Amino acid sequence: MAKTNKISNLKRLNIKNKFIVVLYLIKRILRIKPTENEENVYIYYNILINSNGYYFGETKDEFVSELKDNFYKRIKTRKKPKSSDLDAFNMIYSKKEYLPVIKAYFDSFNLNEKALCIIDAGSNIGLTTLFFIDYFKKVNIVCIEPELENFKILDYNLKNCNDNTVYKINGAVWSKDCNIKVINDFKDKLDWSFRVEETTEASGIKAFSIDSIIKNVGFDSIDILKIDIEGSEKQIFDKNNSNLEFLKITKCIAIEIHDFFDCRRQIYDVLDFYGFTYFNEGELTIAVNSNLLENKTK
Repeated sequence: MAKTNKISNLKRLNIKNKFIVVLYLIKRILRIKPTENEENVYIYYNILINSNGYYFGETKDEFVSELKDNFYKRIKTRKKPKSSDLDAFNMIYSKKEYLPVIKAYFDSFNLNEKALCIIDAGSNIGLTTLFFIDYFKKVNIVCIEPELENFKILDYNLKNCNDNTVYKINGAVWSKDCNIKVINDFKDKLDWSFRVEETTEASGIKAFSIDSIIKNVGFDSIDILKIDIEGSEKQIFDKNNSNLEFLKITKCIAIEIHDFFDCRRQIYDVLDFYGFTYFNEGELTIAVNSNLLENKTK
């Protein structure tokens, strides 16, 4: 984007951050290294431009932004470098990471008056849920997020969901109903980089099978199943230990497969068995149930 656009878009910021962005641009011209704070504010500013967002407020650790496209949203994101929230904001609203799954759904299935049933497994701070609501007029959506601090931000971000039904669960998705614990032992230690494992500890986080989730909320089908659960997909798609019958009533899947856990072939085999066709788009594997197709793609 040209520098003139960078200047004209300063209306998206408050006075203090306008000054920081201008200072950053001057330093870049003069080849002076910006401070970490200047760099991070500039990253935030670019995300606002690319997502058509506006600064609303901030604390020492958080930004609050307004997005007005389709319906009004107020989004809280924790600041860099301690949090990956702005990375998630950028991927979902600027780069539109989940647009291919929406297109796959529109190409393959009919929309009717009935609300779409969506499961957002690994909701992080709720941005993918808001993105889906932006594109579908009427949804019933289940958001599951195990990490408590992420869930608190999610709860704030999903206060206004345009009169759609949103079930918010501070828990995990697993092959069965049990307790799990969160382990943050990845190198970057960020809030979206963790894994979970089963535990017998009473203090463990509640985990639920997808079959249990759909029974509890009364879904008779799943229109879109989004899965980004830091390796736990290996447990869900374990044909020996998981009830996979939910795949028979699932139309479309968007899953981020974490190859560190060596489960891609396992998941592909399960998708093949249940009649899904699939393709990769960025970090996502997008799958469509050929047994449930309503509109054949060209």
